[in-house]
Amino acid sequence: MRASEFGGCVRAIVAGELGYVQLSPPESMQRVFQAGNEAEEKALAVLRAKGWDITRQQEEVEFAGITGHIDGYADDCVVEIKSMGTQPYAKWLSDGFNMGGLMERYKWQTSVYQAALDCGLVFVAYCRETGDVNIRRGTRPFYSKQEIVARVNDVEEWVEKGELPGCDIRPDNYVCPFRHMHIPEEKDRDELVESLGETWRELKEREKGLQGEILAARRGLEEALGDRDSVDCPRVKVTRYWAANPARVDIGRLKEAGLYDEYKIDAGRSLRLKVTLRDGDEGGD
Repeated sequence: MRASEFGGCVRAIVAGELGYVQLSPPESMQRVFQAGNEAEEKALAVLRAKGWDITRQQEEVEFAGITGHIDGYADDCVVEIKSMGTQPYAKWLSDGFNMGGLMERYKWQTSVYQAALDCGLVFVAYCRETGDVNIRRGTRPFYSKQEIVARVNDVEEWVEKGELPGCDIRPDNYVCPFRHMHIPEEKDRDELVESLGETWRELKEREKGLQGEILAARRGLEEALGDRDSVDCPRVKVTRYWAANPARVDIGRLKEAGLYDEYKIDAGRSLRLKVTLRDGDEGGD
């Protein structure tokens, strides 16, 4: 599990552990993420200009099976930098750690880092539009080691059962990679359709490529088996056997006997999808 995702809803965490397909962030959010990466370096430069000695940048830490990379370490504290737009930054200035929204996710993330390093917290808010920086300290983690372990155990129990729990957080609090598993608000449905359409097209293209690989692997297996019908290896057992095919109808002979029109079933309709990318490439099923 990743520390940056640990504060999301348990349903999303379990889905990730079970290997469910994740959606890419909307393009608008990808731009925000990129701006966030750039903001981290700018914020670090501001801190150093103020005299902070920042070390251990992007060092990997681990607690209770959760891993993450810290932004830095200074004055016996883990340094966590978050970039914000103008409105969230204003809310941060007024409400601090009680601002809600993404902050609830950040609290779990920083608690994991503090548990891993047994240290305090320096939380740095950086306003992307103005370049303003606000620094606040924390001593005790927002969540104890026992609470973190309990959340990990909860996730592992669901993973062991192979089931998805209910969602315990509103999907609009963050860009969830499994947002297609939430019930979206009407205003979010077009964005959801776009993300799912892109994901579907990507998977269909991968499926086409896999068909050729599957056929090549099948032919290779046939040649390797030779005249043997079964080979039992340390890691796999391969068996070749005959299976009955479904019975087929000879349409030509039915027509010759004058029975085709009498027993013909009219063709029905099937509901299909077509996704057209902006570059004009089309795919359907």
